Amino acid sequence: MTPPTKPICKLLWQDYARVSKISAEEHLYTKPDIDATLDRINTVNYHETIVLSKCGTKITAYRAGHVLGACMFLVELTNGIRVLYTGDYSTDMDRHLPSAELPPAPVHVLIVESTYGTQQHEPRQERERRFLQAVHEVVRQGGKCLLPVFALGRAQELILLLEEYWRANPLLKNVPIVYATPLANKSLKIMETYVNMCSEQVIEQANNHVNTFRSMQHVTNVSEPSGVDWETKVMNPNTACVVLCAPGMLQSGTS
Repeated sequence: MTPPTKPICKLLWQDYARVSKISAEEHLYTKPDIDATLDRINTVNYHETIVLSKCGTKITAYRAGHVLGACMFLVELTNGIRVLYTGDYSTDMDRHLPSAELPPAPVHVLIVESTYGTQQHEPRQERERRFLQAVHEVVRQGGKCLLPVFALGRAQELILLLEEYWRANPLLKNVPIVYATPLANKSLKIMETYVNMCSEQVIEQANNHVNTFRSMQHVTNVSEPSGVDWETKVMNPNTACVVLCAPGMLQSGTS
């Protein structure tokens, strides 16, 4: 895995151990297990090649564009066969991440995640237009729009999309956007640490001493569903708002 993937794994594994509703005896793993696993992880950078000494097989990491640090692996066997292995990937340029990159040489075998393998997505601009239209309609009527999200990945992209839309629509300036998850600030700190692996837009702003994820005018990060921001912006029955909460599957937690 790449350097940012290691702290992301630690964050997600610890969160699982924290929120699990099962007894300690039935946990799949515990904090000592997490620590022991992290000690055994060796990270690789994009375009770095590892050569397996016993067989001569070469493994090179390339950017997958799915979430921060996600990579695909090109495996080159000594007989000339090239295998590309990847989980989720994205060929679209995000606001916060660059897109997946293609290895420099054709591959003979492709092993790929295929959740949407048989579907054809509509153009991204159309998806974003419909999403923003739906959100706008809810808050226009004074409602509260709940967006269940995962703490890392789509959440950051949606936050930047909403911030962009709010800035372009002054009538929405008094409608708060709240990102409410215990992992919110921890996830953002990882993004900030590895800003050099984010999109050109984020890198350019960082070079100008602007923190993309901390300079938003309309988004408030709250670590717990409590406190002044939560009570005044979310729980107030007279206030329209947008709330991004984890987990994305609605099975537990704030969402």
